[in-house]
Order: sequence, then C-alpha cells, then structure tokens
Amino acid sequence: MNIVTKLRSLRAREHACTVEIIAALVDCQRERSYLEYGCSSIFDFLVQELKYSNAADSRRNKAMKVAARFPQVLEMLRDHLVSLSTLAQAEGLLGEVSNPEQLLDRLSGKSARQVEKIVAHQRPVPRKPRESVRPVAVKAPLDPLFVVSTGSVSPAESRVSLRTTLCESDFEEFERVRSIVSRKRPGATVEDVLVEMTRFYLKQKAPKKRGAPKEGSATKAEKAPAEKAPVKRASADVAATNDAATKKPATNRPRSRHIPRPIRDEVMLRDGQQCTFVGHNARRCNSTHNLQIDHIKPWALGGKSEAANLRVLCAAHNRHQARKTFGNRVPTSEQRSANSPKPLPKSEQ
Repeated sequence: MNIVTKLRSLRAREHACTVEIIAALVDCQRERSYLEYGCSSIFDFLVQELKYSNAADSRRNKAMKVAARFPQVLEMLRDHLVSLSTLAQAEGLLGEVSNPEQLLDRLSGKSARQVEKIVAHQRPVPRKPRESVRPVAVKAPLDPLFVVSTGSVSPAESRVSLRTTLCESDFEEFERVRSIVSRKRPGATVEDVLVEMTRFYLKQKAPKKRGAPKEGSATKAEKAPAEKAPVKRASADVAATNDAATKKPATNRPRSRHIPRPIRDEVMLRDGQQCTFVGHNARRCNSTHNLQIDHIKPWALGGKSEAANLRVLCAAHNRHQARKTFGNRVPTSEQRSANSPKPLPKSEQ
C-alpha cells in the first residue's frame, strides 16, 4: 500500500468516525451523560474530557445541535453533502427560518463560500456579535534603566480588550451611569464606568466573610418581635394571661427554606465560589457561573438550611442532583409548600 492509498483509507475512516461522534454526542446531550464527569455542559465535556480545541469543539457542538433537531443531517454528513463547517455556519439560522428543511436542501452539496452567501442572504440584518475578550498588553518587568531612584515603580499592568454590543435602551442607561460616575471621575470613559460598576457590584453582592456575632447582641429576627409588639393595656394583659392557662401550648414555628445571607456567604466562601460536584473521573466541575445553594439532604425530605447541609452547585448539576433524587419530576407542591411560611420581607432577606 503506497502512502496515498493509506491516506485515503485513513481519511475515509476519519470521516466515518466523525459522523459516529456527532451521533454519539446527540445521545450524550439527550441523556446529559457529561454531567457525571464534572462538566456543566457538552461544550466543556468536549474540551476537558475529549481534549478538543475550542474551535473544533464549537463546530461539533453546533453540528450536534442541528443533528438533534434534524436526524437526516447525519446521512447528509455521511454522504459528504454537508460538512461540520457548513452545519456550524447554519446552526443559528436554522432556528430562525420558517422552513428549515428547505434551507437544508439548499445547503446540500454547497462549498463553504456558497454556504456563507446563502446564510448572509437569509439573514440580511447582522446578528448581535458575541462578546470577545482578548489581551492587548502583557504585564512585564520594567527595564532597570528606566527606574527612577526616587519613588517606587511597579510593572506595567496587563490589559485586555473587551468588545460587546448593547441595545439602545441599555446604552441610554449606561450613559446615565456614566454621568453619575463623572461626578467622581470628570470625563469618565467607558473603562471608568465599567470599573466603578464592577467594584460597586462586588461590594454589594460578593460573599462576605463575617465574624462571630458579639455576645449578647440580638439578630434582626430576634429584635423584630420586640420592636413590633404593640403595647397592651393592663386589663388586656390579665385577660391574656388567664386565656393562656386554658389554651394548648403554641406549636413550633414552621420550617423555612429561606437561607439567610450570612449562611449563603459562608457556604459560597467555604466552597471557593465554584460548583462542588465531583464526577466519576474525580474531576470537580469548574463552573463559576449560575451558582446555586443546594441542600445536600433535600429540604423537601426534611433537610435543614444549615451550612453543614448546604453546598454550591452550578444550575446544571443542581438539576442533575434533583433528577437523581426525585426522578424526572419536580418535588410535588405538597412537598415544597408543607409547613412553608409566607415569603420574608425584603428587609429580612
């Protein structure tokens, strides 16, 4: 076998394998199998577990989405009528047009350039560009020749370029924020506004490490009854005392699924503000987005809202754990509302 024949054989096997991989990814997505391997999405699974590059991951992920909606795509892919690049370009558009099957027929057998023209014609208005972040300067030590003997000099700070798009109403609100920031920073730039908003939000929302409460100090919940209790006349007090002797003892306060902010912050900081799910491969999920506080022993089954019974999970793994506990159903309304008090006022949340 000469090298050309060998390459043709390898290419045929590679193509067949690619089609099988897309089909398997459809099943993996449907069954959410990637969740058991410490990945919060199929995208993360392709990169972390299957070692694809981000670009190769993106093409396969989009092709998988198209194949999940239109099973005939697998045969088209097998017959070389479409490619991964073709499906990646058309994936978003197929969800927007009224007749996606007709669009698939138009894409069949077309080159990448032809597909690009078809997609551009079907979508004359450009889609909102994705956010992009890229480094524009790397932190580096200063040359000793430029260090002045008086005063301390620090290395130049690394910088990144951030690009995004806002709708007109959001931009108007952004400009209102800029006018407020300009009172503190005259001539405030977009960078100044982003820095100020970021610092403000972190100060307000980031988990805070709190010390132990001072001895003898009462919590807000403990103070509230005393502050709000109305003053009663002496005769009413006497009557209430007599009635209390004949009444049954008061029942315990109902359980609450509300988690106080100090406990939420404690759990977030303890778990490193990262999903704590560990997969079969001993890999911890690295998601730091859409984090939720989950009851280890579900609240619906009697679990308490205490730090020892709480953990941080991403939304995907939180739903995954719920399905493992309750099956493909959500806990019943009776389980959720049993002994559930009215929502707390905002001042107590």
